[in-house]
Order: sequence, then C-alpha cells, then structure tokens
Amino acid sequence: MAGIAGFRIDSPDYENYYLYFNMLSKGIDYRQINIVAPDPAFALLNICLSRLSTNPLILFLFFGITSVLINAFCFKKYVKYFMISMLFYLVHTYVARELMQIRAGLACALCLFSLRYIVNKCPWRFLITIILASSFHLGAVVFLIAYPLGQYKFNSKKVAIAIICALIISSIFPLGAFFKSLPSYAFLNRIQYYNDTEYGQSSGLFTNVVIIKELLIIIVCLAYRRVLENIPYFNVSFNTYVVSLIWLILWNDFSIVASRIATFYSIGEVLLMAMLPFITKSGGSRNILAVLLILLAGVIMFMNIYTGKWDGVVII
Repeated sequence: MAGIAGFRIDSPDYENYYLYFNMLSKGIDYRQINIVAPDPAFALLNICLSRLSTNPLILFLFFGITSVLINAFCFKKYVKYFMISMLFYLVHTYVARELMQIRAGLACALCLFSLRYIVNKCPWRFLITIILASSFHLGAVVFLIAYPLGQYKFNSKKVAIAIICALIISSIFPLGAFFKSLPSYAFLNRIQYYNDTEYGQSSGLFTNVVIIKELLIIIVCLAYRRVLENIPYFNVSFNTYVVSLIWLILWNDFSIVASRIATFYSIGEVLLMAMLPFITKSGGSRNILAVLLILLAGVIMFMNIYTGKWDGVVII
C-alpha cells in the first residue's frame, strides 16, 4: 500500500505537488507559490527532500510510507480486529487521502495517532501532535476540540437530538449559504476562493452517500452502545464521528468545507467498524460477523471500481 501510494503517477492533486516540489527545489520562496496552500512544514519538508533528490518521487514515497505506517500502527494498537480496520481503510480512506490528498493524509494519520493521548489524558502531548499535524495541513487544527470531546460520555438521547437538530437547521438554512453571503475578508480568502468553483457546490443531504453511511454506522453504535462503550477507544472514536456527521449535515451545501473538516473527525470510522464484531457473543457468531464485515469491505471496493470512482487514481 505504501509503495502504491508512493509510486502512483496520477491523481487530481499530483501535478500541483509535482510542480511545487520542483519550484521549491530551485529556491523559490514557498510564500510566492499559489498552487499549494502555504503550510510551512510541508514546504520545509519539500525543501529538505529536494536536497536528497531532485526527483519529486521522493516526496510521494515519503508521504505514502509515513502515512500508511502510522495508520497501520494505530489500527494494531487500538483494535483487536486489526485486519477489518485495514480493509476499510484500503477501500475508502486510503484512496481518498494517501493516493490524492497527501497533506491531509499525513495530518489525519497524526490526528489518529493523537487519540492515545486523549484516552490516556496527556493534553500536552496531544497538543504537540496536533500542532505538527496542522503544520502539514491547517485544517487539522479543528481536531483540538477532540480532546474535551473524548473525555465525556454523551448519552444516546443527546446524540440523537443533536443529529436531528442539525438535520432541521440544514433543511431550513444550511451554513454554506450563510458563509457564501459574507463579504470578502482576507482571513477567509483561503476558503472563499472555492465559492464559485465545483468545490463550493452542494453535496446533498439525503442523497449524500457519505452522510447516509455515517448515519447508519452511528445508529448501529447507539443500538449496541452498552456493549461497545466498554471497548478502549470507542468513546473518543464515536464522539468525534458524531461531530463528523453533524458537520457534513450542516455544511452540505458547501462541499469542500464539509469534507475538509469532516475528514479529520471521521478518522475513527475504521476503528468503529473493527469494533462491531463485539456486538455479538464471543465464538462463532462473532467470527461470522467479522467475515461479513470483510465481505462488505470487498463489496465497497468493487462498487468503487465499477462506478469509476477510482478512475485516474488507481490503475486496475
């Protein structure tokens, strides 16, 4: 997986990263380059890697290997059914991040790594990890809220009410409409740039597959919460996942804002999927459910290939 991510030669953002690396290797100030967001750690890493090799391949290899290894390490440490997490990571998030948005991929991997510091109540280590993640992708700064979220156990009724309220607000006046009505401000330029592009369009609400998927997973988790809440990392994964769903709902009419922020809070999805076998009794029933989840991952992979979602990203 790391090798494929490193050696792939085509994706929506590949050319921009390729040009960015070449420009920095020639000594151009990263603040003068507009093709990639000016996140300092990403620029510094490009410069350092260009000293080792002038071939941009070294950049993609570094991100591919680092992101995949961090994710795999976390899955192994956080959940018992490691392979279920790896499979769901492979068929969705791996393609969306490691094969396309490499900065967001590494930032999300670091956010996933930071969950240990939430569970073990190490706020300073958590803060340092998120600062590092946000230096690669500024969007990771929103994950700071995950620390207090992970310390509380919201009852199921409050979770359901919050989701229903989000659906009502989104149906009446989604937040994207309000944001697009604001005048131009310098500190909002980075987001307002997308207002009139395809990224500023609506991703839908009840027609949005991602929203429906997250809603179904949360409903299952709520139904079996008494069993699941005793599993390490469930509470923090579940709470942040609920935030991901609510954010997607509220910003459904401004797709890039919805997806860019929600992607950080949805990092626990693959962990939740690997926890689902515990809703059945140990033994044959649990093993059968684990096999069904593996088959579901295979179905998702087939659908991604069949619908052309991976075209131009994965060579098949």
